[in-house]
Amino acid sequence: MKNPTILLLLIIMISSCTSQSKKDPKVEDDHTTKKNNNALIAMALKDGKYGYINTQGKYSIAAQYPLAHTFSNGMACVNVLGKRSNTLPGVMGGVYVFIDQDNNTQFDGKSFASPTSFFNEYALVTLTNGKKGYIDIHGKLVIKDFDVLGNFREGLAAAMKKEEQQLGYIDTQGNWKIKFDMKYLIGDFYDGLAYIKEEGKFGYINKKGEKVIAPKFDEAYDFHSGMACVLVDGKYGFINSSGALTIAAVYEDTSNFSDGLCAVKKDGKWGYIDTGGKIQIPCTYDVVRDFHEGMASVLSDGKVGFINKDGSWAIAPKFESAIDFKNGFAIIQQNKKLGFINTKGDIVVEAIYDRVGHFVKPEEANEIWKLN
Repeated sequence: MKNPTILLLLIIMISSCTSQSKKDPKVEDDHTTKKNNNALIAMALKDGKYGYINTQGKYSIAAQYPLAHTFSNGMACVNVLGKRSNTLPGVMGGVYVFIDQDNNTQFDGKSFASPTSFFNEYALVTLTNGKKGYIDIHGKLVIKDFDVLGNFREGLAAAMKKEEQQLGYIDTQGNWKIKFDMKYLIGDFYDGLAYIKEEGKFGYINKKGEKVIAPKFDEAYDFHSGMACVLVDGKYGFINSSGALTIAAVYEDTSNFSDGLCAVKKDGKWGYIDTGGKIQIPCTYDVVRDFHEGMASVLSDGKVGFINKDGSWAIAPKFESAIDFKNGFAIIQQNKKLGFINTKGDIVVEAIYDRVGHFVKPEEANEIWKLN
């Protein structure tokens, strides 16, 4: 299953977290608008430098970083002393630190060799021995020496230690809660269930590690809104938490349920079904995205607009590309540059940026999201 995407934007969105500390002398003083900790903020790249803008397009943190991540739980990870390449993606050199909304470095200036971000109050870090660990929102290393770590979801994170030949899930103290042999493939927990792959087939476990849906599917994906997409005889359908196929496997591809609807592909075109499996918007589109805040972006005659849940146009197709609404704003592309519109379709931040992230509430946990 592939999430349907509009592949014209190059947007990198990555999360981070909170604390207090002193000003880093390498971070520029910026003459910007007064901060409001509850105000929406978005990272933005222009002329090779990242900064953070408000919903009026004014800088709340001046453009000065070669790389920056989206705020999360009050902090953002930024690169200092590195250099952007004109030929290679990302940044060469430098170190990564966390800043708060006043552009103060956190954790007494502690730096990291690779970019990281907080999610649900923990940030994944690479240790000097090459192993993985987690720091908490105070900058304290609370989990260490794993070869692989996933994000914490519902209190558990997928983890692996090669030397111990252990695979499974740990809690926020680093204690094993569920253990498997290395032969398994495991996913994250959603709605209390996580997929596993055993001997070529997918099933699901609960948070006790019990196999509650036997491995019998060729592919299986995360639960959302009480349903999960599975592959049966070469087609996709949906099961409930008991493993019963509640939406017939008749689709060539699907996304996940969001806002009560799910994008599905049939006969080469995309449309949307409801949680009962009924087609709500016919499969007539070449490219679509999920519904968020009551609207979904779709491609029509070479332009992108937004439709309502009844399939009518909420915002006429007039953009080169567009990304989902979040907190009342959506990212749009015009003349190969990025900006923002409101729910009426009005451009509220001019499309002048090379990369941007969604407008987020900085104190909330904002998950890493990438379009490459």
